[in-house]
Amino acid sequence: MNTINRTVLFVAALVLSTVAVANGSVLIEPSDLAEEISNGAVIIDLRENGAEKEISILPGSVTSPFSGWRGPSDNPGLVLSESRASKLFGDLGIRPGDRIILATAGGSNSMFGAAARAFWDLKSFGFGDVGILHGGVAAYQAAALPFADSYLSRQPKVLSLSFDTSFYAPKIDLLEVVQANQSTQLLDARPIAWH
Repeated sequence: MNTINRTVLFVAALVLSTVAVANGSVLIEPSDLAEEISNGAVIIDLRENGAEKEISILPGSVTSPFSGWRGPSDNPGLVLSESRASKLFGDLGIRPGDRIILATAGGSNSMFGAAARAFWDLKSFGFGDVGILHGGVAAYQAAALPFADSYLSRQPKVLSLSFDTSFYAPKIDLLEVVQANQSTQLLDARPIAWH
């Protein structure tokens, strides 16, 4: 496993373990998805569009390719602006207070990294009840669970979301740690090319 994959896994595990302690289990097993849907959960399918996606639609899901959550090509990790997050999440027909479960294709560390980043985006804009489908669509399919014929079409919502800075460490905070020579260890999860 290369350094980038280990780093992505470490950061994702750190984010999820921190939230799991506060809110209970975050990883949703494929066998529990039907119960989540019957309790009102909205599944957000983060996979990019393609033929495979069209034949493996999760029940109760809306589609929102993760590329639409990313920043520009020169800074894909850019934090969503409040207006962009309000439009993106409003167009999905979700609002804070909804139970959200994120799904990726599964099967790779980068897929889990996309789910972890989308998880962070939602939490940072006030969505408190967010989970991730453990193993993604690949695990759901391996469990021989039924797929749907089409995605849900939810009524768009007009949102005015605010960014919660408690999930964010600005550059100045990081500089203070470095300059103070504290024993805190910083981990930069970006690929080398982004440095």
